[in-house]
Amino acid sequence: MLNRGAIFGIFLISLLVVITSWYAAKLSVIVPFSGAVLTNIGTLEQGVVIQTNAAGAVEYRGTVASASEDGANNIEMSQLQLIDYTAPLPWTLTASSGMLTDQHNLLSLGGGVSLSRAAAPGAPPILVQTERAQINMQKQVVTGQDLITISQPGSKNFVSGVGFKANIASKKMQLLSGVKSVYQLPKN
Repeated sequence: MLNRGAIFGIFLISLLVVITSWYAAKLSVIVPFSGAVLTNIGTLEQGVVIQTNAAGAVEYRGTVASASEDGANNIEMSQLQLIDYTAPLPWTLTASSGMLTDQHNLLSLGGGVSLSRAAAPGAPPILVQTERAQINMQKQVVTGQDLITISQPGSKNFVSGVGFKANIASKKMQLLSGVKSVYQLPKN
């Protein structure tokens, strides 16, 4: 059965790590891909940020095709990918574009945002998809106005709705309208 709170808890934590990673990138804690190019002071091409724990194990790995800062202290990113290794099964967050604005308090993701986890024994795959998502760090809220779908690839299971609001602290999400759900019972 899909646990929407757990799914979005991971989604929200992953988005927070993107922001944290970019603060680290601004402090030059960047481990570039081979061939990565810093094109000028405010632009990074083919960059990766890796966060490890005290034992040296990778917890998060974030990559971007490009990131640049404009004169107004906004950071625009393309082809974002974040892998969260802290859960028992890794989660992958992707977005075609991202913009960090409002003194780095607001992260807008767009161009198709997805969060996925592969299947493992006793744990079905999960895929969360929406067109755009916006994270307000100060309020610790994630919102979206587009269709959002939470599914289990390979099954008919899904929950969808139009618009959502999720609270980072409580790890709870509310679908705002047009909610539909299908759950296929296991064959036993």
